[in-house]
Amino acid sequence: AQALCDFFLRGNDRNMLEYASMLSGALRLDSLINPRSKTENPEFKPYTPQTIPSNEVKAPDDIIFLSISPLPTQLEKDGTCEITTTIRIDEGWHINAHELSEPGLIPTQLDIQSHSLETLEIIYPKPIVRGAMRIFEGTIQILTRLKATEELQEKPKISVRLRYQPCHGTTCHKVQDLALTA
Repeated sequence: AQALCDFFLRGNDRNMLEYASMLSGALRLDSLINPRSKTENPEFKPYTPQTIPSNEVKAPDDIIFLSISPLPTQLEKDGTCEITTTIRIDEGWHINAHELSEPGLIPTQLDIQSHSLETLEIIYPKPIVRGAMRIFEGTIQILTRLKATEELQEKPKISVRLRYQPCHGTTCHKVQDLALTA
């Protein structure tokens, strides 16, 4: 660390690419020497955007962001529509898939409630398979087909609840519920 400090503070004739490469290497080395996780170091917070769209909610632990696509403003009784629920999972983390092959894990579950819409089908994406585990990571989208139980003249109220178990590496944490009302 001292050698890097001396290098950066003494004004060498290196180009920005070399600086970036050295800094990247230093950060990787630091993470190997001083591993930090959110459970070991509660002050450590990854960068997250400060503005969150109104149709998006983030988990208190900053691991998951949940958003839904806009709902239709009009729909005849028994008419159908589709909405997409987008789940962004923080880098380095994963959540269990909706179908599990390992006992003792908690599957990801999406529940959609509305007085004027009935859930017909929830279509989860294909999970990533790692050994015997099935997981979701990165950004995933879940498609939900809905049917109007009455004629809609305006955008219906909808409540989305995501139940998931966040995991980092091979360590899984307590089950979380994240809700969004639109």
